[in-house]
Amino acid sequence: MNGFDSAKDHRFPGMIREKCMSLFKDPESDKIPIDRINLLIRYILVLALHVDNFKTNPEDIAKDLRMSKVDVRKHFENLGCKITRDKLIVLATLPVPLKFPEITRKRRR
Repeated sequence: MNGFDSAKDHRFPGMIREKCMSLFKDPESDKIPIDRINLLIRYILVLALHVDNFKTNPEDIAKDLRMSKVDVRKHFENLGCKITRDKLIVLATLPVPLKFPEITRKRRR
């Protein structure tokens, strides 16, 4: 695989690839910065959640994106998802109303 084929050996349409590259790449270096890569990954995860009624299997998406399961879980958690185990399947669920983890600060003495 050359990085542009999908997990099911289907070609990624060139027009879509070019549009994504133009939206996310840095115009000066022609590379996609890591913050833009993370943004693109989160867009994909939000779309996957929306299609699957806000409950999806992060392991399937990790396989499709060729990422580690741990990294995909971190992205889901950053979106506010809860990771649960339902029998043998791990699910990322976006609860409603959405509550992000609170940042705790250490008190000075």
